[in-house]
This record gives sequence, C-alpha cells and structure tokens, in this order.
Amino acid sequence: MILGRRFIDLSVEIDPNSQIDPARNKANHPFDNQKSSNVVYVAEDLQRQVSLSNSNSSGAISSTSAETSTKFDSQKLIQQLEHQAAQIAEKLDKVLIEFRGTLCGVTELSVECSHTYSDAISKTCDTVDSTIRSTYQLLAKSEELLQNLRLVPNLAKQIKEIKRLLDLFESHMQKSHG
Repeated sequence: MILGRRFIDLSVEIDPNSQIDPARNKANHPFDNQKSSNVVYVAEDLQRQVSLSNSNSSGAISSTSAETSTKFDSQKLIQQLEHQAAQIAEKLDKVLIEFRGTLCGVTELSVECSHTYSDAISKTCDTVDSTIRSTYQLLAKSEELLQNLRLVPNLAKQIKEIKRLLDLFESHMQKSHG
C-alpha cells in the first residue's frame, strides 16, 4: 500500500502589527495559526526584532543606513530561514518515508508471526486430536486383550486335563506292552 506524502508549508508570514505574548515571553506557538491542512509557522514581529537587534549592535550608524541594512539583513535572514525550513521539510520527508518503511516491515513481521502462531496452534490441535484417537484405540485393543486373556485360565485347565489324560494313557500303554 503506497501512502501519499504530506508536505508541510514552512513559509514565514510577517505581521508588523502583532505583539509578543507576554505570558510566554515569545511569539505565539507555530501551530497556533493553521491554514487548511498545511502547518504555517508565523514569526510575529520579526522586522521589529531584527531592527532592534541591529540598532543595539551598531549605534553609530545613521537611520537611513540602518534601515537599508535592516531591510537587507531581514531579507537575508528570511531567505536563510526559508532555506533551513526547506531542508528541514526534506529531512522530515525522508524520516517519514523511512518510518513508513519500518512500520510496513514491522506489520509484515507481525502478520507473519500471527500466521505462524495460528498454524502452530492448528497443528497442535490436530496432533492432540490424533493422540486422543490413538489413545482410545489403544484402550479398545487393551479391553479386547483382557477379554481374550480371561479365557487363558480355562484353557490352562483344559491343557492340564489333557496332559493328565495323556500321562494316564502313556502309563497304561507301558503296562500293557511291558
């Protein structure tokens, strides 16, 4: 079964009017703003934060030079963020593909183990049934043997009687010939 891949939109939206959440002291969570099925990461107040960080580090730069530098740095930063987001999306896609393959392998092994276990139980049940049938047949044959052995004492008595008669006949024959 081939599953479709889910692509995550990692584009950055900049809202200059937004504020940082003071309770968390950071921008809102990336998953707070969702569009349809795509996940959108929102970097709130990014331009102001970049300009503040640049103004703190270079206080002697003029305002027009700082604005140009801030715009250039902001664009460069956004491009870097987009590039890193694309790399992360690509790596995540690879991880998900490997994860899917591993899950398929685990599922196949689980199904194979279940079939093997089912076959073993079925064969064990068949073997136990066969053993029970053989045991009943053995008991029936043993009963027949016992019934036949009950005749042995009577036969032994008859054989002893025949032997006694033969001994008498032999002794009688020896007396008459002798």
